[in-house]
Amino acid sequence: MSRAALTLGAALTLLTGMSTSAHAASGLFIYREASSGSDIVWGDPANGVCAPLTGGGATIVRNRTDTRAVLYSDQFCINQSDVANPGDELFFGGALPRSVQFG
Repeated sequence: MSRAALTLGAALTLLTGMSTSAHAASGLFIYREASSGSDIVWGDPANGVCAPLTGGGATIVRNRTDTRAVLYSDQFCINQSDVANPGDELFFGGALPRSVQFG
């Protein structure tokens, strides 16, 4: 009986100790859409999630979060193009980033 209780306790510890949601970067991520020139602001974006940048990509990226943002030249986070560390402001002219992933 004590072995079953120990196994159950260990299983419950694992289940309650693991979060089912992704951690989020704290702060704002701001980018300027190439097509409209509008600034898009994301608050506390989730880590580990590939997020497409709308409007044909970003001409300016401002990473005001506490987490590194990896930028990609495609919408599926496959071809890495740049990295925006916390506090970075990046300007793009030629190949624009089209997606981002934090973490």
